Amino acid sequence: MKRIFYTLAFAAAFASAALAETADEIRQRMRDRKEAVAALLGTANVGENNAGFLQRLKDTTEAEAKTLADENADRKKVYAAIAKRTGANEADVGKQRAEKIAENAPAGTMVQDAEGAWKQK
Repeated sequence: MKRIFYTLAFAAAFASAALAETADEIRQRMRDRKEAVAALLGTANVGENNAGFLQRLKDTTEAEAKTLADENADRKKVYAAIAKRTGANEADVGKQRAEKIAENAPAGTMVQDAEGAWKQK
């Protein structure tokens, strides 16, 4: 019985290590998507919400929805890593990042303020 338990525990640990992504891999994917994300934001169909994520505001194509989902998944991983490293709350990391994103967003980008209102920058 113990042998089965240890075998399963080792297999689970190995699987987790195999699935773990490096910061460099995440960073590269985000760089690769940068132009597609900028194009999405330029349509005003997608905006930067006050939690640090992209949010669909109007209908998007399947490809646009995939870009949005992929970007948000990677942002979530980045915020979780920062929170773990700093001891901060993951949601607070996202909110702080949202403030910086809104500050640096180009004119025309839809941004959500702290109260939840959407405005075109």
